[in-house]
Amino acid sequence: MIVTNKGALVEELSRDNGVSRALEFEWQRSLFVWEEKNLISLKEDLEGHIRGNTPDGWVWKPEEGGAFLVKFYYLKLVRLMLEEEV
Repeated sequence: MIVTNKGALVEELSRDNGVSRALEFEWQRSLFVWEEKNLISLKEDLEGHIRGNTPDGWVWKPEEGGAFLVKFYYLKLVRLMLEEEV
């Protein structure tokens, strides 16, 4: 991974800009264009998550029930790669 804070919780990466909360990552190197596109897609997937008073936990917003499925995200990445080729 190229992120410097691999074990960080969502709350630790989340910054309040006065209007909404945004995720801020620290990178070991500059991102390639395709990595930036994937990051934008990830941030869009996470947009609108609600931070409650409970400890951080894993919830996958695009799936009903919040369960992350590798197959779901793999298919999403394949679609992104196919769009890149066009």
